Amino acid sequence: MKKGMFLIAVAVALVAVLAGGATFAIFTGSASNNNKTFATGTVDIDSYRDGFDTIPGPMFYTTVEEGQTPTNPPYPGLKPTGIWAPGDTHIRFLVVYNKGSLDAVLDQVKAEVISDPNNMASQMNVAIYKILPIYLPDGTPFAPLPGDDCMDQELINHTSNLINPFILSGYSFGVADLAQALLEHAVQCCADLLWCGKLSDLTAGYRDLNPVINMKSVGNPFIKRGCLLAFVVQFDKNANNGYQGARAKFGFTVKASQKANVYP
Repeated sequence: MKKGMFLIAVAVALVAVLAGGATFAIFTGSASNNNKTFATGTVDIDSYRDGFDTIPGPMFYTTVEEGQTPTNPPYPGLKPTGIWAPGDTHIRFLVVYNKGSLDAVLDQVKAEVISDPNNMASQMNVAIYKILPIYLPDGTPFAPLPGDDCMDQELINHTSNLINPFILSGYSFGVADLAQALLEHAVQCCADLLWCGKLSDLTAGYRDLNPVINMKSVGNPFIKRGCLLAFVVQFDKNANNGYQGARAKFGFTVKASQKANVYP
C-alpha cells in the first residue's frame, strides 16, 4: 500500500496497438527517352511488445490471462504488472519496424480510450524513451548509423537482455528519470526522452515525439531492423481513494511519416 489506509486494487491494461502506425506515399520515378513510368513508395510500420514476452499482445497487463496472445491456441503473457497502487511505476517495451520501401520518421504517438469509466487517464503519468545500447555484444562502443536510429534484431535482443533485469526489479523513480536510474544502477543502455506527460494528454490526440526517430528502409523483406521504445507508466502517488477498484483499458498508437520532402 503506497498511500492511505486502504489497499488500492487497480487493474490497468495499456494495450499496444499492434497495427499501430500509418501508411504514406510519395511518387518516385524512372525515366527513359520515350516515356516515363511512376510508382509509389510506402512507409509501412509494424510493432510488437518486447522484453522476451509472448507476441503479439498488450504491453501492460495485470494478469497472465489479460496478457495472453490473440492466437489459437493463446499463450499467456509472461510479465503481468499485478494490481496497481498509487506511486507504482512499470516499464514495458515496444519494437517498431519499418517494412516499407521509403525512409520513415517516427514522429507522433497517441492513446485511445477503450474503457475508462473512472477517468484513470488523468492519474497516469507517461514517458516514452528511445533505448539504445552503450556497447555491442563484443564490447565495442555502439554507434548508430548516420540518420538511422534502428537496430537489427540481434542487437534489439541484446539490448533487451541488458535492460530487462532492471525493469523487473521494482525500482521506484519518476517517469522522467529513467536515464538517471539506468546510470545509477549501471545498466549499459542509453534512454533518450521523446515525450512526457499525462495519459490524458495522449488520449486527446496525437502528440509529437521530440526528437523524432529516423527509420531507414531496409529494402529487403527478410531483414528486420527496428527501434526499441520504452513506455514508463506511473499511477500518480496523489491519486485519492476514489480510484480504488477502478479498471481502465487504453491502446497506444505510434505514427510514422515519410522522411523525404517532410524532414530535412
